[in-house]
Amino acid sequence: MSIPFRYLPLLAWVFLLYNVFFRSELYAQNLEGVAKGVVFFAPDNTVAHEKMAIRNDVMGTEIFTSWGTIEQAEGTYNWSYIDSITRKYYQLGKQVAL
Repeated sequence: MSIPFRYLPLLAWVFLLYNVFFRSELYAQNLEGVAKGVVFFAPDNTVAHEKMAIRNDVMGTEIFTSWGTIEQAEGTYNWSYIDSITRKYYQLGKQVAL
């Protein structure tokens, strides 16, 4: 049995509506207790992280930095940038990804 091409857009809408209205409710029930909110992505910018960490809708951040920020001289590592950001988010009970 083949479906005429003209019915494909209709089938696509039916599939979309089914997933939006019926499956989303089932999916939402499985997410009870899962943290919901915004994850903040920022470049090397401590000021931006300071402002975003205190927002209630931000649940965490992902820190992007270059290796040159960490290893400023051959064999000498400075983690203070990463430590300062993670400390702020952890104190507020938020998540951090590196």
